Amino acid sequence: MRINGEPALVDDDLQAAVIPGVAALMVPKVESGEDVRALDTRIGELERDRQLSPGQMLLIAQIEHVRTLPRLDDIATSSPRLMGMILGSEDFSMSATNCDILSA
Repeated sequence: MRINGEPALVDDDLQAAVIPGVAALMVPKVESGEDVRALDTRIGELERDRQLSPGQMLLIAQIEHVRTLPRLDDIATSSPRLMGMILGSEDFSMSATNCDILSA
């Protein structure tokens, strides 16, 4: 299930998605390991509150900005819930056209 990348909407999406039968969440616009760690903490709280098996919900981080490239290792090691990372190719390509990381 895909959740919103908009911070104001994430908790509502987690409330709806952390339920039996949902195995993983697609997380758009991940830019740091802290993004994943914050989700891990909140999902853990919901699993406990709902008496679900701890750690059952996995995460797939969608990388959508070129400035995230130097942080990929931090993201990849941020949580045992993280089962993978994918490239959001359209947003990633658009971000590269105006990014100073490419000119460095």
